[in-house]
Amino acid sequence: HTHARNRVSIFIALSLCIPVAHCSPNTHFLDAVKPYDWTYTTSYKGTVDPDAKTVPAPERIDLESLKAQEPILFYDDISLFADDFGDNGLCYVNVRARAMPSGFFVLLRQYIRVDKVLVRLRDTRIHHRFGWPHVLREHTVREGSIADVVKNLHPLHLDEHALYQMDKIPLIADCVPLVAEECDALVL
Repeated sequence: HTHARNRVSIFIALSLCIPVAHCSPNTHFLDAVKPYDWTYTTSYKGTVDPDAKTVPAPERIDLESLKAQEPILFYDDISLFADDFGDNGLCYVNVRARAMPSGFFVLLRQYIRVDKVLVRLRDTRIHHRFGWPHVLREHTVREGSIADVVKNLHPLHLDEHALYQMDKIPLIADCVPLVAEECDALVL
């Protein structure tokens, strides 16, 4: 890892194995390379009208209450972006939305895996129960090395292969260390 403008550059695992002796002696061009996030990491949390009032969240989204059995009036899962980093990992962005008689819930998720290097998850959850005077929004950033995440998978009887299966992402999310979170509410 190298630091440029307070950001950590991410290299694919293979590039870390190439001996320095194999590099060209004319590497002065590296000084001119601008920092570039080739993992397409986004900080997008949703668009809020500039005139809208947001305040610190009075409560957290109760994910357990969202598991209650009630009719789903609308549901969609839309893939927004996918890239395999030239066979060196995956970046996948999708949004899931559902409406129930009690309210609505939206999950915007970005899953990034750089093979043998790291896993990064950025989730934005938006929830509203009809009758509430606000809409809750939670944004979390999770990131960890592949090795650390795999250690956290063992209690779930999962191994590194789970990181390569799209249907396992909800299971592994809590195994990726939490780096940052923000919670706010849009006042209606």
